[in-house]
Amino acid sequence: MKDLLLLYYECLTVILPGTLLFRTFRRHEPFRTSSVWPVFLILYLFTVFHLTGAGTHSDALRYGIHRPDQINLIPFSRKIDRIAYFQNVLLFLPLGFLVPHISPRWSSFSGTAFTGFGFSLLIELSQLLNNRRTDVDDLILNTLGAVLGYLFYWGVSRMLGGRFPNSRPRRLQPFLYLLTIFLFRFFFFDELGAVKLLFGP
Repeated sequence: MKDLLLLYYECLTVILPGTLLFRTFRRHEPFRTSSVWPVFLILYLFTVFHLTGAGTHSDALRYGIHRPDQINLIPFSRKIDRIAYFQNVLLFLPLGFLVPHISPRWSSFSGTAFTGFGFSLLIELSQLLNNRRTDVDDLILNTLGAVLGYLFYWGVSRMLGGRFPNSRPRRLQPFLYLLTIFLFRFFFFDELGAVKLLFGP
């Protein structure tokens, strides 16, 4: 029961700002069936934040900054974990597929790679504030995953004759979704605080 309530709470800190953004953007754009893609992005972001344990403001107050031995800045300098590497690539595949749908103006190899790199960097930096490891390997593999996701999008688009359905919002919408949802969760998700409030010390 406790885990389920915490999951609902964390979900709310992602779904609420995502829904507000979605409704705001929809007011300024004609309805398209393909406008469902931002909904998939919001659900995807919740999954990523939950699985990676992205750091929050409450983590910073509780734990402070990482110790140096919990930070790896040398690529692939530690023991290779093929399963973990594969998971890091797989986690960012959907991002590379979703971004071109949400912003066709940004649907390029370099644009998607930049988005994947920036989003991964945001998560890795946030993990300086909690007990998770901050690793440059994750940054590289996440970016690779986003690029592979884009290549999958490009391949499917070519198979459909370049007419893959997508929405037509502005260039910055993917970044507004990523940054706004991240910041809302960063300031309003306090797992241990919620546990104390709901179940006592």
